[in-house]
Amino acid sequence: ELQQLGLPKDHTTVMCRVLEEYVGQIRTTLRQSSLTINELESVTSSIPENTIDCVQLQLGIKNEIINGVPQRTTHAVNINRSDVPVLLKELKTIKAIMDGYDYEAKH
Repeated sequence: ELQQLGLPKDHTTVMCRVLEEYVGQIRTTLRQSSLTINELESVTSSIPENTIDCVQLQLGIKNEIINGVPQRTTHAVNINRSDVPVLLKELKTIKAIMDGYDYEAKH
């Protein structure tokens, strides 16, 4: 495919050889640094004043894209106190599914 784009055969051969040799390290580096947007960085909870049965979650987001630029942001979410255990259970279920997913086999 690179040759079809006009790159000489010698160059494409070398590029493919390097890619095959370092594909694991390249993937690891990309996953850790450059391919993360909207990454959940922190979660805190509090009980807001003048509310009844309400919990406020502060979600700290790393690399949220705003106007084309990655930034750190914080979002406040108010939820009913009785919904907190349900939310926690669902998040634990999702985390277990994600932990069991084999990314290397899929890509």
